[in-house]
Amino acid sequence: MLALFHLSPVLLVTVMLVLLRRPPVHAAVAGTLLVIVLWLAGAADAWRLSSMVAAAQDTVVLFASTAFVIVPGLLFVIFIERMGVNLALSQWVRSLGLGRGDQVVLIVLGFVPLLEAMTGFGVSLIATVPLLLSLFERRVALRIALAGMAIMPWGTLGLASVIGASLVNLDAPMLASTSALTSAPVFFALSAFALYLAGVRDSRGWGALGVFWLLFVGVLYSASRWLGPEVAGVAAGLVTAAAVLSVGLWRLRRYDSERSRWLRALAR
Repeated sequence: MLALFHLSPVLLVTVMLVLLRRPPVHAAVAGTLLVIVLWLAGAADAWRLSSMVAAAQDTVVLFASTAFVIVPGLLFVIFIERMGVNLALSQWVRSLGLGRGDQVVLIVLGFVPLLEAMTGFGVSLIATVPLLLSLFERRVALRIALAGMAIMPWGTLGLASVIGASLVNLDAPMLASTSALTSAPVFFALSAFALYLAGVRDSRGWGALGVFWLLFVGVLYSASRWLGPEVAGVAAGLVTAAAVLSVGLWRLRRYDSERSRWLRALAR
């Protein structure tokens, strides 16, 4: 009961966001006001110097750890937007002649996990939503973006694996690799949902999803086991995106060679 009393600000924010559907700013203000009330009431010996110092230290560490992730991620996104990378990337992806299924897999199992694992906290949406909007209808693009971000391999989960393993005295790579296997059905379900949203119904698109999903999970498991959870998501997203792009380039090259052969034959 005492634990619930101390967690009441967190529970209040959760209720306001999930049940009452209030804006995040309103929920944050309400949670902060409840903390102040509890503090003034002397809950949990808040006025003791040791408690105040511990709370200040925890706040600084939490704020710094979050800022060190979000700020570089936002700077990276701002940099690529000013350089026109999003526009160039979308034009390049369209020029490869990838099918809708391959485009979805490239983003949902490639770009989004890669950026989310590098930055976390939903920063990947800022970078990938413009790309999705250039490829799909607005409503479909936004839903695919949310499905891709929900996969979120080892952006926040990598940090959680390391901290959780230290709290219960487990091996972090072992915990992360086990989590990769148990999360595999979630990755497939979200990718399949994104593929369905994109209107992909042909067997080739779904077969490609299965192959790239296996590649994604395999790299995520292997990297978690032998490289560590900190870089596992980056490796999985990078390898999957590279594989999809390689297939697209190979198809484009084969198409160009076949077209050149037919043109030479007609010239004769």
